[in-house]
Amino acid sequence: MQDIKNVVFFDGVCGLCNSSVDFLIKIDKKNILIFSPLQSYFVGEVLAKFNIQLNLEQLDTIIYLGSNSNKIYVKSNAILEILKDLKNVWSVFYIFKIIPTQLRDILYEYISKNRYNILGAKFKKKESCRIPTPEERKRFIL
Repeated sequence: MQDIKNVVFFDGVCGLCNSSVDFLIKIDKKNILIFSPLQSYFVGEVLAKFNIQLNLEQLDTIIYLGSNSNKIYVKSNAILEILKDLKNVWSVFYIFKIIPTQLRDILYEYISKNRYNILGAKFKKKESCRIPTPEERKRFIL
């Protein structure tokens, strides 16, 4: 597992999360990101390494195993680190790191808790986890 890095853990049944994965796949031209649903067995292995417990009742966060494989990022820090690691035009958003994490996470948590109401039917909760296309399968750990 020590070679695994740049893993984005997402809620596999969340419409917003799945749309975010689609967006990340589109902008990740160098294919550095790997994706794994929070409902996977793999997430348990990774989080155990960092002594982090995942509450399976609240899969309302994004988790990122960064480019150095030695640090886990959550919520707004995860988003900013993902964009930074892409090393493209989207990495400019890393400037928001100057805003204290607590403030960034207030907005993150508000959107997370209300994502189904705010964003409408397109982003509603799915009945099952996202199934990667055949082209995407090599970028997913299930």
